[in-house]
Amino acid sequence: MSKRNFVFILSFVSYISCISCGIFESGVNECSPAGEETSLSTDASETTPSAIPTQTEATPSSISDSSDDLTGESACGNDEVFLAPGVYPVGETNEQKLAQYNQAVDITNFWSVQIPLSNIQIEEPGVCIQRYPFHGRKGGQWSVDGLAEAEISNFREKVLKPAGRELCSIGQLMVAMAGTQNWRYPYGNTPQTTENPICDINPEHPSREIGAFADCQSFGYEVHDFQVRTMWALVDKQGEVLLNATGAQGIDEVIATHPAIVCGGNARYAESFGDFDNFSCHGHPNDEATLLYPYLDDFQGRTCRPAVGLTDEQKGLWQQTTDVWYSTNQVGCYYDEKDAQECALQKGYDQK
Repeated sequence: MSKRNFVFILSFVSYISCISCGIFESGVNECSPAGEETSLSTDASETTPSAIPTQTEATPSSISDSSDDLTGESACGNDEVFLAPGVYPVGETNEQKLAQYNQAVDITNFWSVQIPLSNIQIEEPGVCIQRYPFHGRKGGQWSVDGLAEAEISNFREKVLKPAGRELCSIGQLMVAMAGTQNWRYPYGNTPQTTENPICDINPEHPSREIGAFADCQSFGYEVHDFQVRTMWALVDKQGEVLLNATGAQGIDEVIATHPAIVCGGNARYAESFGDFDNFSCHGHPNDEATLLYPYLDDFQGRTCRPAVGLTDEQKGLWQQTTDVWYSTNQVGCYYDEKDAQECALQKGYDQK
């Protein structure tokens, strides 16, 4: 008899024994000494995008370190979309736009570049990306405050990584935004108009809840609401290659000083210094990164992670984090300076 079959039979016998002792009928383990009460619980199912979340409490005593034995698409949750491993040709093909935006970058001023058509690699076993921007749940209100650049490092280390998450990289975001057809905008190649909006047209104060615009999604992946607000994107090794491919003078300073930059379009693209389509990345003056910049509320984010199983502890931590975001409509801590420190402590990371 194999070890696996032996364990299965042993577990089944234990199960039958517990039924006979009345555990599942009375909640008391009559097989235990002195009739000790036994608490029975099952893992909470993952919250679907349309469900209203409930506050959960994850404590060291209630969380196991077991990990789902999953990989690939099956490892992504209901609120995530699977990006399959492979090479994706994504980027700007308009030579005029490349020449217009990729001349030079001055990090002491506003700057914007267009990522040229590039072969972007999604590594094995693939990537699970959030279907909706932070807080990540369909039907919730948009956050009143996004992340400032000064928060990014602590946010990644103290909030995302313990929960098995990471900010999406430039390449991951571009693949998810442009979809399988390398669309210029997440919804197609023709920009939306105020008369016929496809996505919410007010990034600072969206008129409807997250996910309300059904057609505001990327082709082939159905990742929603990219065009409403720009996204923080991690500058990883592949991101460095993509930025260097712009050929813009001074781009090496961006790589050296910015762990993350802002990429993708939003509803203000027609009046901005950048083109703000799927291939655009931009930044603000360095001295504004630690200040209450007036547009921090329209800097959003999404998480990407390798398509592998998560531990119960990671799931619990992420549930707690997104519950706070959902209930407060706040992800960053720079909206109100006097409350920033208290906000940072509540979210589990320091203000600076």
